Amino acid sequence: MIGLLPVNNYPKDTPPNPLNTTFDYISAAGGITDLIFRDIPIELKVENSKVLFPKDFSKFFDQTAAYAIGLGKRIGVLSVLEASPKSSPVGIIEDDIEVFVHQTGKSPIVIVVVVVRGGFPKPSSYSR
Repeated sequence: MIGLLPVNNYPKDTPPNPLNTTFDYISAAGGITDLIFRDIPIELKVENSKVLFPKDFSKFFDQTAAYAIGLGKRIGVLSVLEASPKSSPVGIIEDDIEVFVHQTGKSPIVIVVVVVRGGFPKPSSYSR
């Protein structure tokens, strides 16, 4: 979990935020959200063992949906740092962002999955 100061408790000398955005975490659905951005819950995960794509993280949809429902939202974000070792490029960024409609009871919840890639060697090493 990323610990951030609650929105109303930033020190007085904190510089103004030009984008007028705040990140926070709060309790929802009996747990503590990893991150909140503009009242949308963001669930954070890490994958270090193999290359995976957004559809491969469906096992986390229920948790992401529970936080969204607990906050009265119909959308949640699942952000995954995929840092497995790589020996070649994986693909284009458009393949790493996908929107799913996850059915929870009678309520569909939109889950936006964003895979952030790491674990790449220097590009010059591909030609060795």
